[in-house]
This record gives sequence, C-alpha cells and structure tokens, in this order.
Amino acid sequence: MKYPVIFAAALCLTALPSYAAVYKCTINGVATFSQQPCGKDAQIIKVRYSGAKTVTAVTSEEEETQQPNVSEVDSYLKSQEYDRRIAMHERNISDYEARMAEDLAQLDNMNQATANYLGSDSIDEAKKQQATIVRANYRALIDNEKNAISELQKYKENINAAAKLNKPL
Repeated sequence: MKYPVIFAAALCLTALPSYAAVYKCTINGVATFSQQPCGKDAQIIKVRYSGAKTVTAVTSEEEETQQPNVSEVDSYLKSQEYDRRIAMHERNISDYEARMAEDLAQLDNMNQATANYLGSDSIDEAKKQQATIVRANYRALIDNEKNAISELQKYKENINAAAKLNKPL
C-alpha cells in the first residue's frame, strides 16, 4: 500500500519543470546577469529547462502576467559576444593602418639601386609604384575587416530585434 503512494509522488515530481534562478542587475549602466544577487536592484529571472532544446527566462513580474521572455539572457550574451568581435575587428583595422603608415614611411629609405631593381628609372617613380601596392594590399585587408564588422552588426541587430519581439534566437 505504501509503494503506490511513493511511486505516484515520484511521478508527480518528475513531471514538474525545473527552474534555475538568474539575477539581473544594472551595474554602472550595464545589465549584468549572475547566479547570485549582484546588487540592490537585483531582479530575479527564472530560467526554465523544460527538457526541450529551448530555455525560457521569466522575470518575477512576467511570471504571473505574461508569457516568458524566451531569450533575454541568451540575446544579451550573444550581443556582448558580437560587441567583443566587432571591437577585435576595429583593433585589426587600427593595426593595419599603423602598419601601412610604417611601410609607407620605409619607402623614404629607398635608394637608386632598389629603384633600378624594381624596374624604375627614378627613386620617386619606384616610391609611387610601391606606395600604390602597399595601399592596395592594406586597403583589401581593411575592407575585409569592415565587411566583417558590418555582418556582425547585422547579426546583433537581428538578435536585439528577436529579443524585443520575444522570439527565440
């Protein structure tokens, strides 16, 4: 008689979805997520794992009134990841511009023997040819970085739009 009651209780407990609390705080104007309260304005976001591949986040106010915000934490983290990658590409652009300036400055050290080796009659002509090549090479690298930044910004906008519309990533 005891075993069916224990079995029924165990069955009920396994059918319940599991929750994990995540705290959202604003620290120095930046939204921060933590497993522990991170400030006085800590807002509890319950992340529910329902066994499916999706994770839903529910703030304490939304819990009673609305559908959960499906991807608030995930979209914030993805957005931060894209910001880091954009910053990396911007650093690469700065590095390429600095290296291009160094390479162009080194052309001032060209002598007549080097100009002759490059097939030019004068040093000025050789410098112009080499400067054109150096600029073209670095412009291609810089353009690739700018294209990567543009793509990342599009992805970031899509993530932010999906989060506002309460859609999964």
